[in-house]
Amino acid sequence: MATIYTSTPKHIRRKQAADYLAVSQSWLEKAAVTGNGPPFLRLSPRLVVYDLDDLDVWAAGHRVRSTSEPG
Repeated sequence: MATIYTSTPKHIRRKQAADYLAVSQSWLEKAAVTGNGPPFLRLSPRLVVYDLDDLDVWAAGHRVRSTSEPG
């Protein structure tokens, strides 16, 4: 029998993280290689998950007030 979660999970897979941040999964994969993206957990060689709190902190760190600001 499958476990049913009744609350929001703390960790989400890369596809869900991309949707959450409104970026493509491809961008998130590339950002993980270059180190420009949000922190992630590598649970196995093929399983990467993101902590929702880390995604929020990372996104907040990219807030700008003008298109002329670097970001």
